[in-house]
Amino acid sequence: MFENTELALDVLQTLLERGKITYALLKDDVSIYELAPNFKTFLNAANVQVGQPVTEIFDALTCSEQTLQEVLSQKIPEYRLEYINFSSPGFSPRYISLYIWNYRCNAPRRLLLVVEDVTSSALIEQSAIQAHNELYLLRIRLGQTNAKLQRQALYDSLTELPNRRYLDDALPRYVEFSKRYQTPLSLMMMDIDDFKNLNDGFGHDVGDEGLRILSRVLSKSMRETDFTARYGGDEFCIFLPMLNVALARILVDKIKKALDKELESFSLRFTISVGIAALTSDVASAAELIKLADDALYRAKREGKNRIYISGEKK
Repeated sequence: MFENTELALDVLQTLLERGKITYALLKDDVSIYELAPNFKTFLNAANVQVGQPVTEIFDALTCSEQTLQEVLSQKIPEYRLEYINFSSPGFSPRYISLYIWNYRCNAPRRLLLVVEDVTSSALIEQSAIQAHNELYLLRIRLGQTNAKLQRQALYDSLTELPNRRYLDDALPRYVEFSKRYQTPLSLMMMDIDDFKNLNDGFGHDVGDEGLRILSRVLSKSMRETDFTARYGGDEFCIFLPMLNVALARILVDKIKKALDKELESFSLRFTISVGIAALTSDVASAAELIKLADDALYRAKREGKNRIYISGEKK
């Protein structure tokens, strides 16, 4: 902390002059209250005015107004959007990060918006160590959405795993990360064989317990950077950054052994089928990657269940 106010102001002035950061104060309606001296030149946006909604300047904040209000009321400590693409007419696109904090606890309440130009680091951060660190931070940021106000919307109440909505939000970010850093990304689709018979023959309580058992096994088997979600019904989706399909297959064998051990204390036995797909240059989107893994799962089912099938594998 700076004890010398004059020194602190001098440091801030230097940062602004270097052109790497700028800031703005926002009112409680998220309109601009005050701009840093370099704000307009930093964004190459001469038309930005006091009183203008911040969502008109940064499209990435368009759906974040409720979250900004939670920052303002101190329900959450901060809001970040990192490595977003920003462009202005007549200038090349670049990467910026947005950081938003509550500026005053008492009235009048304000939000402090800090904008950082991260173009250089986004282009040069190619090393495996940096990529792993970035991925770990990404996983933490995704975990931060596990706030009490959002938990019911993002988590499945039966298995306590992320639900389909959370998955649909998270997977495109993993795909974008993998493509940017050219790192492996594998995706698994998994379900319980003959789950309908389990439900119909022994009751939904037994079926639900089977889902909980499989969920516990998956949670214990995954790394901190992996993401496991209940996709729907008895189907689970797991994406595995920094893992190719060969290693993903080894992981499935580990899961199957752990499941067999867990089922020793369960009144019934069941098996799982798994489809695996890898993100390649031919895969254009997260939705396409899911479809490849889902098709592979269907193939595993068709070939007799209790199997693993890798998309594109010739048998």
